[in-house]
Amino acid sequence: VLICIRNVFLGSTFQASWFISANVLSGIIIYLTTRNTRKNLPVLLISGIVYVLCCLSSSYPTVTQLLGVEEFCDLCNIRSNFCVALIWCFIGKMFAEERITFGKKICIVGLSLSLTALFVERTLSVRYAGALFSSDFMVTFIPVVLFLFSLLIKADGMKLKYAVLLRNSSTLIYVMHYSIITVLEYLLPVSLATPLFIYTITSAGVLIISLILIWLSKISKLKCIRVLW
Repeated sequence: VLICIRNVFLGSTFQASWFISANVLSGIIIYLTTRNTRKNLPVLLISGIVYVLCCLSSSYPTVTQLLGVEEFCDLCNIRSNFCVALIWCFIGKMFAEERITFGKKICIVGLSLSLTALFVERTLSVRYAGALFSSDFMVTFIPVVLFLFSLLIKADGMKLKYAVLLRNSSTLIYVMHYSIITVLEYLLPVSLATPLFIYTITSAGVLIISLILIWLSKISKLKCIRVLW
């Protein structure tokens, strides 16, 4: 029980579940610390610093070694717990309260520049800072998300026929994908367990299973399935 409680705060209770609990915990933390609007700036700074540490731990291992924080980041499992989500929950709250606004032209220019910066950061971190191609934390994600989301919410009148289906499927796909990967890696012979093959089978599998579950949930006697998402 204690291990499970620890994993809720500092890891996963099942494969790939860490970001679900991370969002829940970060949402609560951001709500409690920003009820007084005067505290927004300190919360932003702390969340930003924590996210930078997450980026250093994931994508800049040589830098964490130089700074002497490698053991601390590994001990706290900082890149796989609520620390990652603090900045994103804070940004989401600011968008929800309409405190982040950019003009359309600024969004386009800012997005172009931040995507370029992301490409440069990614290239340099892999080449010089010891990042792996699987490393998934970049500092420049923040401006990319800010300008991209700002641009998307300005698209008035946009209608997506399958938006609800995509929304419901996304939850199912997320919680299933890593379990399927684990099963495939265990069952498949080494010759077949290539990243591309596992990715293809996993993508097709989670999509088909999620669509089947959503279809089944429309049957009156099986509506309880909806609790899955």
